[in-house]
Amino acid sequence: MSLQLIDHALQYAREARTELEQQTGWINEPLFPEAKRSTLYLRIRENCNRGCRKAVKTIPENWKRSIAYSILMQATYDIFHYGYKQKLIEHYNKRLDEIIGTH
Repeated sequence: MSLQLIDHALQYAREARTELEQQTGWINEPLFPEAKRSTLYLRIRENCNRGCRKAVKTIPENWKRSIAYSILMQATYDIFHYGYKQKLIEHYNKRLDEIIGTH
């Protein structure tokens, strides 16, 4: 059960990303290359944020939610930057287990 919270956050982030890509009511692409990169990065951060918020709602205790949210945000950012590596997942699962207990 230790991988469940991080995997749920990543799954919800992927779902938010596909929902955002399927919207056709607004312009998707900015004009300049710097704007394209920064817009893409901000959209991915927003999707990670949505995924973590949705995953944290499964934790019953309110005080554990804010702690788990901050750890999940760090985990999703690191997974975004460095890739889905087992060593990285084990590190964040260990942190979650130490602070909020078995998740």
